[in-house]
Amino acid sequence: VVSGAPYAQLAPAATGIGAQAFAVWQDARGADRDIYGARVDMGTGATLDPNGIQITMGNGEQVVPKVASAGTSVLVVWQDRRTGSFDIYGAVVSSTGAVTAADIPICTAAGDQTRPNVAYDGKTGVYLVVWTDPQGGTLDIRGTRVSPTGGVLDGDCGAVISAAAGSQFQADLAAGDAPPSGSQFLVVWEDRRNDANAGDIYGARVRTAGGLTVADPAGIPIAVASGQQLEPTVAFGSGGEYVVAWTDARNAATTANDVLAVQLAADGTAGTSFTVAGSTESERAPDLSPGTTVAKPFSVAYLKSSAATGSTRVQLRRLTVGATNGKACTADTQCESGFCRDNKCCNSSCGGGGANGNTGDCQACSVAHYGQSDGTCTTILNTSYICRLYADSFCDLSERCDGTSTACPPDLGQRAGLVCRASTGAVCPPSGAAGAPHVCPP
Repeated sequence: VVSGAPYAQLAPAATGIGAQAFAVWQDARGADRDIYGARVDMGTGATLDPNGIQITMGNGEQVVPKVASAGTSVLVVWQDRRTGSFDIYGAVVSSTGAVTAADIPICTAAGDQTRPNVAYDGKTGVYLVVWTDPQGGTLDIRGTRVSPTGGVLDGDCGAVISAAAGSQFQADLAAGDAPPSGSQFLVVWEDRRNDANAGDIYGARVRTAGGLTVADPAGIPIAVASGQQLEPTVAFGSGGEYVVAWTDARNAATTANDVLAVQLAADGTAGTSFTVAGSTESERAPDLSPGTTVAKPFSVAYLKSSAATGSTRVQLRRLTVGATNGKACTADTQCESGFCRDNKCCNSSCGGGGANGNTGDCQACSVAHYGQSDGTCTTILNTSYICRLYADSFCDLSERCDGTSTACPPDLGQRAGLVCRASTGAVCPPSGAAGAPHVCPP
């Protein structure tokens, strides 16, 4: 038991802090709901703060906290009604349990700012806080950077991450890599731009080095299907890929709510969605977390309701995903796209040829094989690249790519009609393509 205080403790969230875990929740022990937290020893499971750490007891209600870790401290964020409408506030808590920056006003604009979330990027050394915001007339997703000491780095409630038509809400986010050497956050949310009554899942990459930049202002369509797609969750894996999962009702008539997921590359390219849980009972409210190995990089917990027993249980599944485009490979089955070419996971078949690629054409999926990038099939621009080696050193020629076509030039020969074998008097075949493979006859 993390907290057994009087009255209700709800909406928990947790992260790591040093060698410990740190849990937060909304707590009703006072006159109204406040935010409390506690450290938990990961070795013994013992709660180090049995009475809880009072993170905020502002006027009005403080609810739905989220938390992320910078290693030796955490940032807790919540929606706060101390001024009458909901705003976004935060606090920094150290590994000793001390609140080192209290009641940080992150966004206090007009209207209700709700459902905050937060993640930390170790490369840029900043948190990104996101929330649902009404300033644009409909509900949008906004975000701002916060330093590990609690400084809000982007004034005026930060920047808009999505202001598409309709409403966008319930955002989640994860920090990950942005090739070749940078970093970024992937923010995902439920989106009503296509249907005011049924949500889809969209996302956007957000970069925080030197400022807050939204790489996908129109949004990345992640799950756009009939019925409801809602409750998105995202994590970044040790293999360099994102996975997004959500509750999906496209098959509600046969399997009720299901949990589906999809893998996204660092460039925002989405793979094919797959079913995590799709029984005839209702599965919903997934929560993803990354693992520590490439072989089993993700875990997803979700709720499963049983009509037969009238109960709801927490289920857990592990997800193994294929490598994203540009990652090293030796077989098609290792790649999310299903194509391993030139020893890189590729966005297409790229002329076939298996893992080593087709050396008889002028396209490649890796820089090492004279392509223009790793993971994307491109034309070979190097005009000295031999796409067809001569079949006979006397009668045949080697063909080279022309830098514009993905096809190897026609197979041409040389020395047609000249004696190529003195012992028999054989001559070279016609030099045109019809004479291929231009080998000296016996």
